[in-house]
Amino acid sequence: MAPWNPEYYHEFFLSANYSKVKDLYVYEADMDKGYVLPERYENFANEFHKRYHGMNLRSLDMKNIKQDAYSIWEISNTALSANWGYVPLDLDVMEDMLRKLKLIVDPDAVLVAEYQGNAVGFCLGFPDINGIIKEINGRLLPFGWAVLLKKLKNITDYRLFGLAVHPGWQSRGLDALMYIQLYRNLLNKKVRMEANYILEDNFRIKNALEKLGMNRIITYRIYEKSLISTI
Repeated sequence: MAPWNPEYYHEFFLSANYSKVKDLYVYEADMDKGYVLPERYENFANEFHKRYHGMNLRSLDMKNIKQDAYSIWEISNTALSANWGYVPLDLDVMEDMLRKLKLIVDPDAVLVAEYQGNAVGFCLGFPDINGIIKEINGRLLPFGWAVLLKKLKNITDYRLFGLAVHPGWQSRGLDALMYIQLYRNLLNKKVRMEANYILEDNFRIKNALEKLGMNRIITYRIYEKSLISTI
């Protein structure tokens, strides 16, 4: 689900007068290799719910998936607008993504945080279907879709692509609470979870992932080059 290039590309970019813009990090938690959530976070979750009695973390409601998708879309455009590189998502783009991703979604890996019935945060994870896509040569027709559906339930690699908290609920620990619930939901599946595309200067999320015991395993680098002549 993510591109990869050899390390020596870096020298090519520099020689072509490109320069670094931003690094993006990937963090990993492999439950099959013994990753365990630090015990203090179980205590934190209990204290959080005592403080905010009206908070409810639930899995994606497949019967009302359009409403949940709308809540995720709305929170994304509100909570992530200040993030470097974020482009607001149009409603029609969200609806198109929903149609394409509905086939592979695992409700246990998509969380919606509600306070007194109102959505205030979400956590968006998906099974990594790259291995299956390679097996069917990227073709769902005529029989690729059947192979995908058959093998989807056995996938143990997951990608966490998005997590956002409404501005009014930031800095209260709701992001950590959603990570904890995601861990609980996927523990029995013994998955390997990657948290993708964490901005190098997003210290709040970086610190949260590192305190949760996740390891940084990949660095992606974005380069830029001015196309305006300086002559």
